[in-house]
Amino acid sequence: AQEVTARVVVAADGLRSGILARCGGAGRGGGTAAGASGREGDGGAARGGGRGAPPTGSQSGKVGLGAVFAEADPGYTAGVIHMAVGAEGYVGLVRTEDGHLNVGAAVRAAAVGRGRPPAEVVAAILREASFPSLEGEPVEGWRGTPGLDYHPRMPGGERVFAVGDAAGYVEPFTGEGMSWALAGAWTLAPIVRRAVDGWSHHHLEEWRHAYGHTVGRAQRVCRGAVWTLGRPRLSRAAIRLLSVLPQAAAPFVAGAASPPPSLAGRAS
Repeated sequence: AQEVTARVVVAADGLRSGILARCGGAGRGGGTAAGASGREGDGGAARGGGRGAPPTGSQSGKVGLGAVFAEADPGYTAGVIHMAVGAEGYVGLVRTEDGHLNVGAAVRAAAVGRGRPPAEVVAAILREASFPSLEGEPVEGWRGTPGLDYHPRMPGGERVFAVGDAAGYVEPFTGEGMSWALAGAWTLAPIVRRAVDGWSHHHLEEWRHAYGHTVGRAQRVCRGAVWTLGRPRLSRAAIRLLSVLPQAAAPFVAGAASPPPSLAGRAS
């Protein structure tokens, strides 16, 4: 374990950030970030003088699952993201560069809370969507996550700014989670520089406002997709509409494919 002192801490430690959860401590002076050992669980802590804003999270009823398989049905072709949607959640599958099949799923917590193994829940969703079954045992996984619906009251605290999944999580059904994280980091950087020169709670409010107008705006399309998927009748009606009028999906596809405002027009 190591302990360092800093004027500002950026919490980029993922879903249900351990740093953000601890940033309301009673420490004084400069913020302190502690890289914790495995005993600490979340891998980090932050303390700042004065008041903080510990996050609150609510579970949407879904948890994340993931695994990697060495062998896969030929139907899972390379260069394609395969998405299976069922009553208990959805499963995304993609071929990696080495030919393995990477499987990621968001499933209802109740589905794996009745003693059913993750492999069984995922297999049921694939069967429901008429997808090929998974072959053999995974070479990595199964891995799980906490509840996926996570929204802190503030994306930071005393001398702490949260970015990426630590700032709030929306199921990235439309596939742009990494884009949101990059956009957030790009937007946050100048605010951090000003906060290092002289901390003020105005900087945290500035970040909350900027986050909502960049990443928050970009997440609206995904929120709508997840909301629709949670209502089977509405989902089936939408699929029937798109089967006869595919151009109706154009605004949705354009919205999902557009980068967040802070990245739009910038060359990588």
